[in-house]
Amino acid sequence: YPKQRISRMLSRLKYEGYLRIDHDAIELTPEGRTRARQYKLGDLCLERPTRWDGIWRLVIWDIPERDRKKRDIVRLQLRKLGFIRIQRSVWVTHLPCTIALETLRDQLEISRGLLYLEATAIEGAAKLRRHFHLEK
Repeated sequence: YPKQRISRMLSRLKYEGYLRIDHDAIELTPEGRTRARQYKLGDLCLERPTRWDGIWRLVIWDIPERDRKKRDIVRLQLRKLGFIRIQRSVWVTHLPCTIALETLRDQLEISRGLLYLEATAIEGAAKLRRHFHLEK
């Protein structure tokens, strides 16, 4: 990676409280260690609350075809997390997923490629509730 990019990443991680930087050493803070553990894409999962909060979580993604590998990874990860596709690049789940999506964005460097929405009403909700086995 270019030096400037590394410097920006380190500065951002320090600002967010994940790193301590001394003159000759870089160390993860406890928050940084916790965050680093979440960076294994294969290990991503969503918390399953005991009761659904009535909020639909939608992900809309737009990644250029030239980044085909990233597109495939996003599609695979959303499926593994339990999302279902409701349109070409629109996926939905009923589970909270912000941490998993942040991890996906960070790992794939696609901050502008994923849009996250929360909605209380969605067309076709009855079909989605049946799919996810949710009470009315």
